[in-house]
Amino acid sequence: MKNVFGLMLGIGLIGLLALNLHPQEENNTSQVNATLLSSPRPTQEVLKEQTVAWYKYFDLKEINPQSQGKSPTSLLIKAEKKQTQEGFVIFKVMNLSNQPQTLKTQDGSLIMIQEALNSEGEWLPIEYWDYDWGLGSEFSQLELQSQHSVMITVPKFEGDFETKLRLKLKMNESQEVVYSEEFKGIVNLGQFNTPLKAKKTMSYLK
Repeated sequence: MKNVFGLMLGIGLIGLLALNLHPQEENNTSQVNATLLSSPRPTQEVLKEQTVAWYKYFDLKEINPQSQGKSPTSLLIKAEKKQTQEGFVIFKVMNLSNQPQTLKTQDGSLIMIQEALNSEGEWLPIEYWDYDWGLGSEFSQLELQSQHSVMITVPKFEGDFETKLRLKLKMNESQEVVYSEEFKGIVNLGQFNTPLKAKKTMSYLK
């Protein structure tokens, strides 16, 4: 009798697991969430100096140029309001030109930092790029074809200073940089301070 009861209990548990493990439909939101979960989380501590930057890119695809408007440069970087995630802002980098654009990458990230307006109205970096992470870095290039876009995850910081921010992107060996549209955010005033132990490989993408 005990064996029969155990068998019935086992069958019931298997059925319950089968109901809970049914495949879910994949959509754009779930892909974004999966990407964000694997990205470095923004710090919740009070930052006393600039932090190292890292911007994972994903979801490379063709865009509809008629729906995006015109860009003063070959690239347009703007917030993707339809995609939201706690702790992050999702941005889209779009190539609106008629030619492919080469973007430098390092370890799966576009080479990019955030800048913010200080209390005197000056644009200053709150992050820096490190070309040497100590264990060796993998450098490559992302060929962004004409009328194509790529998404990036942008960390949101905690702090007590509300201001405007922008992204600064390094494009290629020509030393060209592109700025994003400005957006509102909150930072720590300490993020305007240069790190005390500044490395020779530290860059502000000038």
